[in-house]
Amino acid sequence: MKKIVIDACVAIDLNIPKVNFLEQLLSCLGDECIFISSINFNEIHDLKTRRLLQNSEHVAIIEDDDAKFIDFSSELESLRLNLSNPDRHVLFLANELNADFAVSSDLNVIDKVTKYRIIKKLDFMRPQTTVLLIDYLYQSGKIRYNEFFEVSLNLFKYKEIDNMLHHLSEENLNIPKPEQLRIINDYKRSVRERFQIYKDPLVDEFRQLLSLGRIQA
Repeated sequence: MKKIVIDACVAIDLNIPKVNFLEQLLSCLGDECIFISSINFNEIHDLKTRRLLQNSEHVAIIEDDDAKFIDFSSELESLRLNLSNPDRHVLFLANELNADFAVSSDLNVIDKVTKYRIIKKLDFMRPQTTVLLIDYLYQSGKIRYNEFFEVSLNLFKYKEIDNMLHHLSEENLNIPKPEQLRIINDYKRSVRERFQIYKDPLVDEFRQLLSLGRIQA
């Protein structure tokens, strides 16, 4: 059984109206099981999303051990891996379960999971973005390429663009010109970085299909 620990944002993003893929994702899981900390589950306010997770035989909502979590948080601080309290629960649960994947659309969570694995020399708990989870389902033969393609692009269009604009809206641009230019340049890098997350698996698979003669250029 493959263990997949998800952040709240994964379920939220997959169930927005323009994406609407969470139910299908849960229905096509085979020997995989999704785990989510009760702390992260409680970040989800949409009732439909909560019910889909609660009613799925492939989902387990876990109450984290408070004492172990406190020790784990102290370890993260000693390693200078700064995360908010809810985000720490994603990493904590993935570590506790020896999960195959830790999935989040929060790039800070992805970054800290990556660094923790390197520091601890772990061979499990591979970090994945939401779109790479969709890619995994496609590579496993659970969804078709057109579904993988459409869901990935819809996630970028309806979630990532909003995420990036939200980030910029939080910045105070009533500042000296050099500082404003720095913020804008940082924003541009963020846009490119997020776009690449979606582009790479789509293009790689397209090239593979092309080389096998399954599609034509």
